[in-house]
Amino acid sequence: MTVDLNDFQEITECLQRGQGFVLATHSDPDADGLCSMIGLGRALEAGRKNVDMIAGEVIRGPLAALNETEKVVTRPGRGPRDAVLALDCSSFSRMSPPLKMAGCPLVNIDHHRSNDFFGDLNYVDPDASSTAELVWRLIRATGLPVDGEIAGCLFAGVQSDTGSFSFHNTTSECLKFAAEMVHLGAKPWESWRRLHASYGVERLHLLRCALETLEFHESGKIALVAVTREMLERSGAAPHDCEQIVELPRNVLGVEIAAMIRQVGVHVFRFSLRANGQADVAEVAARFGGGGHKGAAGFELEGEPEVLKRTFIQAAAESLARNAMPVEPQ
Repeated sequence: MTVDLNDFQEITECLQRGQGFVLATHSDPDADGLCSMIGLGRALEAGRKNVDMIAGEVIRGPLAALNETEKVVTRPGRGPRDAVLALDCSSFSRMSPPLKMAGCPLVNIDHHRSNDFFGDLNYVDPDASSTAELVWRLIRATGLPVDGEIAGCLFAGVQSDTGSFSFHNTTSECLKFAAEMVHLGAKPWESWRRLHASYGVERLHLLRCALETLEFHESGKIALVAVTREMLERSGAAPHDCEQIVELPRNVLGVEIAAMIRQVGVHVFRFSLRANGQADVAEVAARFGGGGHKGAAGFELEGEPEVLKRTFIQAAAESLARNAMPVEPQ
């Protein structure tokens, strides 16, 4: 996929000449989406711009420990706006809240390969490690001020989306970006502590419940773990306590695709997928109307859990067969 440099130039010019902006990320925001929004928002404010940072829900859990989350509101204020910027959203429907304003271009800044280019202006680069990396390119091109807090925010975004620099999207370019953020004042240990060491004991009780559901399929290549609403209630945990649970089955030797199936409604289930090796979970998620990256993706389905689980296992097994490495002749 080729990045549209004309759109990139138009976006930087819009950020330079504009005075009012609305920024939003996707529903159920992760660290990259939230940190990209806050990092760009702070840089625009430092450049004496008026900014509203919007989320469709109140930020809770470890993400609430990030600096400036108290500035994130659920609806934009009044006043003239020069653009609405969607950060880390693969489609308009993922934007939370879905927001368009008369007379304002909708700017789409994202790194998901499944992005459908929904913006009036689109800066989409699926080869980037994170949306935070794209935000940094824009800040640098626009000449906006940067301080240690902004650098720390953007570092947290790339740190999270690369699995602390362990996922396949950890490139030399993203490591240069991360190093530059540290040079500008980011503190990696502090970032890691805020994102991974701010859970309550309720999360451990939830983990115990969830691990009791662990199961393997396709000779151990597919691993599943489930979280029901009853488990959340019994453990006293909250939905944000489900973060990273899918990494536990993913780290089992031999597992190619791991999934956490979380109940979000009476008959509604959210599948969070992770992959190892040659597996492509974005391909699997796309079959069910979802999206994401080769190594991390998700989707939501309505139905009976056992039926949905069987359907997913079949799709995952078919994907593994398609993406299997050819066996070289001896």
